[in-house]
Amino acid sequence: MSAFGSSAAGPPEPPEPPEPPEPLDPWELVAALSEGYFPMAEDAASAGVGWYRPDPRAVLPLEAGGFRVRRSLAKFLRRGEFEVRFDVDFRAVMDGCAQPRPGEAGTWINATIREAYGGLADLGLGHSVEAFAGGERVGGLYGV
Repeated sequence: MSAFGSSAAGPPEPPEPPEPPEPLDPWELVAALSEGYFPMAEDAASAGVGWYRPDPRAVLPLEAGGFRVRRSLAKFLRRGEFEVRFDVDFRAVMDGCAQPRPGEAGTWINATIREAYGGLADLGLGHSVEAFAGGERVGGLYGV
């Protein structure tokens, strides 16, 4: 017997693997988003999501007349350093957004969220705005 107890017990049992993520139904996601809720994971490795309803929440109004490109942005885009495209590769934008930002250890976008929003893109409800420089995607955002 050692000072730490009996050696007959052996090594501890490994922990159970996490449950696979529960898929989010695209229509339930749309309903939640329309009520101001959005899914957010604890981290990229977590299986589940929590629902958050920030007040105020950020909304980019895209209907006719709702979003206006300001002169400074228009001038910047005319310089031609970037090409802005829409809905080229929604999932690549999601994957890019799921990468930790410089100086941060993790992200709140997990596989469950990527699959759910990808399903919305498949239905024509999820969209991406993508910035390209030299033919390579260098940034983007996604939304519903």
